[in-house]
Amino acid sequence: MTSFVGNDSKALSAAFGSYPQNLTSAQLKAAIVTDYTYTCISSEIAHTLEKAGYDVWRYHFEAVFENNQPFPGAGAWHTSEIPLVFGNVPVDSTALQRRLSETMQRAWMDFVKDPALGPGWLSIGDGNRDLKVFSSNPDSYSTSRPEESVDGICKLYNPAIRTEGY
Repeated sequence: MTSFVGNDSKALSAAFGSYPQNLTSAQLKAAIVTDYTYTCISSEIAHTLEKAGYDVWRYHFEAVFENNQPFPGAGAWHTSEIPLVFGNVPVDSTALQRRLSETMQRAWMDFVKDPALGPGWLSIGDGNRDLKVFSSNPDSYSTSRPEESVDGICKLYNPAIRTEGY
């Protein structure tokens, strides 16, 4: 953890205080590594590209379906959305799983058909709700939110990320 915030004890304390207190040590480490390595570095790279004049569309995948878990409590993990993008849903998939898969396929195809128009949501920097979130919540399975809703923790990690050159 100190490699993420250096010897900054205030940042270290803030980082630990930013996560639920009921996490096990392993869960806390996994959350920190996930946020730092995936969420915050991706955000920093996306914003660097956006500042350089590129259109960049971000999404955050947090959908969890029991029939897609390699072990109980695995949650969403890097690349767990790929089967949905290609329509490879399990035989016992739910209606929401199929609907989410169709929504994601449509977004990827819209982008392929006309990259300048994007996948169907705002590119970063074009508005307040410029982060697409795909979830397993039936009320908000495909919504857009402000990036801060996912990237808020990054304010603790960005100094280290920038020092590393991302």
